[in-house]
Amino acid sequence: MLSMQRSEALVAELDSPRFRRINGTVRSLLEQLALASVGFGVAFVLTWLVADVWLDIPYRGGGLVAHAGLVALFGGLMLHLTSGAPIHKAVVAQRALVREATEELASEAARHRFRAELDEGLRMCDTEPALVELVGRAFDRLDPTGSSELLLADSSNAHLRVAVESSVGGPSCGVTTPWDCPAVRRGHTRQFPTSTSLDACPHLRDRPGGELSATCIPLTVLGSPVGVVHRADRDQHVVPELLLDELETLADVVGSRLSILRAMATNERQANTDPLTGVRNRRSVGDELNALDRSGGRYAIAFADLDHFKDLNDTFGHETGDRALRLFTRVVQETVRDRDVVGRWGGEEFVLLFPGADRAVAATACERIREALRVELQGASVPLFTASFGVADHEQAASVDELLEVADQAMFHAKAAGRDRVVVADGTAAPVPAGSDAAAATAPAPAPASDA
Repeated sequence: MLSMQRSEALVAELDSPRFRRINGTVRSLLEQLALASVGFGVAFVLTWLVADVWLDIPYRGGGLVAHAGLVALFGGLMLHLTSGAPIHKAVVAQRALVREATEELASEAARHRFRAELDEGLRMCDTEPALVELVGRAFDRLDPTGSSELLLADSSNAHLRVAVESSVGGPSCGVTTPWDCPAVRRGHTRQFPTSTSLDACPHLRDRPGGELSATCIPLTVLGSPVGVVHRADRDQHVVPELLLDELETLADVVGSRLSILRAMATNERQANTDPLTGVRNRRSVGDELNALDRSGGRYAIAFADLDHFKDLNDTFGHETGDRALRLFTRVVQETVRDRDVVGRWGGEEFVLLFPGADRAVAATACERIREALRVELQGASVPLFTASFGVADHEQAASVDELLEVADQAMFHAKAAGRDRVVVADGTAAPVPAGSDAAAATAPAPAPASDA
């Protein structure tokens, strides 16, 4: 298959206008050489007529010299008359065409090398930030003195942001949404020689640097815009054809790779996310917990369980129960630190991970969640409900499974002690936030837990 493709490419190249021009000059050169051969034949005939018929010059001694002189004389005359000047012209033209073809082939080879290098580099980009960094380096490689930038659409394709710009600075394109860009709407590259033209992009006018030219190359995948490569230059400047071709190649391959990375990220996010609440699912939280344990650092864990959730579902319906779960996860996410991990363990049970924290810090955070939940429910359309928490940290178990069991038991102690409270596995009281009317309970002796 590869050999067939190469053969087809070679046939197409040999049929290109460049090679047709070369073949034309070669044909002309051969024609002139044929005429030159005819001219030499005529010269020999004239020499025979003059030397042998008219003058009867013998073929010995000085006669040989005379014959040679006549051949040279008539040959030179006929060569000049038939093809001397045309051959010289054809040779000069052939040299120019060969030189032009060589330069074009060198440019094409450079483009192929760039494409191959870019493809290989993009394949090694596993994340969008890595891809963006590579594009910045490509800008500097292709156009060291140019002002270029890559604008990318967000996941909703509703907004554009500047992802990276060349080292000399970006042109500061004012487009904020993909469909505001004329190049995206047209689906192909747009070049604007001057920002003062009536058909110039409206976003080029009133730039701080004054009048300018611009080139906009859309990044599209299956008709959907994912970004724009924008290059600005001085007024009335036209981007060289080779640079334009390379920028279009860059936009093409970057758009394709970006779509793949975003699809992979979406799939991974969906695989790691609970579809109802939007927090991490059990498998993802388990992976994060194992990673924390392998790191050897300090961390704490908390189990949270909504109290009497079955009664809420049976009384008000599953849709109300779903709203309660979403409200609880939103309150938790707004209360904990950005680095903390929130996940749904199953049903109405959640797991909270606190990297770099001990059980006292985690218990305080859980008390803040209880208080924030109480405040949030005062004006919510969801019936009142509470949650019970069990807290432990890495010092209290020799393995992840054992730590999960310790925290889970602490949560059941909170249930047995009356619910709506935080219980720390070692029996210490969780600090109560100032102004809260809730008291934290210590872990009592194990007792059968009633219906959650």
